[in-house]
Amino acid sequence: MQNAVTSRVKTLIPMTGVRELNELVPDPARIEACCGRIGSTGLYPNTIDHQGERRFEARQFPKSSGYPEDAATGIAAAALAFGLLENALVERNSERITIMQGRAMKALSEIRVRLGFAGSRPVGCLLGGSVALAESHVLQL
Repeated sequence: MQNAVTSRVKTLIPMTGVRELNELVPDPARIEACCGRIGSTGLYPNTIDHQGERRFEARQFPKSSGYPEDAATGIAAAALAFGLLENALVERNSERITIMQGRAMKALSEIRVRLGFAGSRPVGCLLGGSVALAESHVLQL
């Protein structure tokens, strides 16, 4: 496990597989307490889906946002991309890294990240993805 920072600290938690990742059941009170102790704004468990294709899967459990999980989190995906680079799970280049998030919520998102380099030093990233309204919801007060 490691904390990674883009604009906010996220805690990267490697998992052994997609099934194990998606079987996690978040406990918001324990997540908030844990994040408070380690100086994080959320836990980002993740796993390799297909390393050769630079495809990973993750879930985002925020510290205290009022909801237990995010279906797509650019800040956490960027932090994961730099963590993957740091841990030599992706090669040092600007090829796309794909992070699938939200499967366990039945709201699958595809977040695409490209790392930028100055020489061999990573200096930033570009995030992309598609957003589509799945169905209309009417708020009832």
